[in-house]
Amino acid sequence: MITITPTKISDYIFCAYKYWLTIQRPKIKVPQSPEAVVGAGLHMAINRSLYRIVDMPKARQKRIEKGEATEYFYKTLRGFISFSAGLLAEILKGENGIHRQIRDKRPIKWPKDISPKDLKDLKEKYLLTALWMAKEYYIKNQDKPAPFLREKKLRYPLAEEIRSGVSLVGIIDQVRKNSQGQIYIADLKTGFDPFDYVFRKTEGDVVVPLTRLYINYQLSTYWYLFSKYYGEPHMAALYYLKTGQIYLTHRTEEQIQQLFEVISRMLEALEKEDFRPTGLEANHCRYCDYSDVCKPYSQVPGVRPRTIDEIEEGFPDTVRLKQELEQVLQGSINYRPRLKLKKR
Repeated sequence: MITITPTKISDYIFCAYKYWLTIQRPKIKVPQSPEAVVGAGLHMAINRSLYRIVDMPKARQKRIEKGEATEYFYKTLRGFISFSAGLLAEILKGENGIHRQIRDKRPIKWPKDISPKDLKDLKEKYLLTALWMAKEYYIKNQDKPAPFLREKKLRYPLAEEIRSGVSLVGIIDQVRKNSQGQIYIADLKTGFDPFDYVFRKTEGDVVVPLTRLYINYQLSTYWYLFSKYYGEPHMAALYYLKTGQIYLTHRTEEQIQQLFEVISRMLEALEKEDFRPTGLEANHCRYCDYSDVCKPYSQVPGVRPRTIDEIEEGFPDTVRLKQELEQVLQGSINYRPRLKLKKR
């Protein structure tokens, strides 16, 4: 059985050779970017908090009924941030950052030859940025009904659309209802917002961002899978936590067919073992997790890894973030050691 996921499609679009390297695992074990690990941790924090708000543990419920607890911990901003800080700090501790609850248990790809002090400072910046995104998410969603589906994994065979032996699989972050009772599916993004960047770069020209949203195969995958099991949703959304921007879109039959065309090209590449690298250049490939094991990339002259300064370009003012978070967590006995990332 061949399984196609949005991540595999994204890898193939990014570079066919990267897609080939990813399907060689577990033969090829490579570290993953800090952004990916912290993003997975933030997804986990949000998802676990939602479970605890909606599905309150019986022990906590009994204490509330007895009057021993007047407020549920994760229903307060301070409680949610304190919980998220502990979870994310646990992930970032040590050299590898491997956490038992992260699906893809690979070490983190930190910059080479980084000093212990610089590494600690870099980890704290990732932690503070993630906690700030968690804070903004909580404030923006605290008065909204909780999603009725969270981290929903769906699988559907593509025997009719493509051929037998091929399945499409996706994990939808959240499925919600708006005030009119209409259903929309949402994918939370913790990384760089390309739509906002292009919009500002083109001085407000919406054509390019809208085009990129139109051909987003991840949303097409989720739309198709959800439609097969629950019926067609009203809207699909990308929610970028760094910018707070929500991009809403529909999916048409034409867009779904474009998804199947890409999958067909992937299967054809697998059969022919045609994985020529695309876009092979130093600036493009330096952001790939597989650059250290990529033979074509190693032959590009003038290759150098990303520096700490280049990595930190994407961080907001972490001094300001720390002040904001300390105000939220004021009075919590746990926030100081967690924000400082003390070793075990």
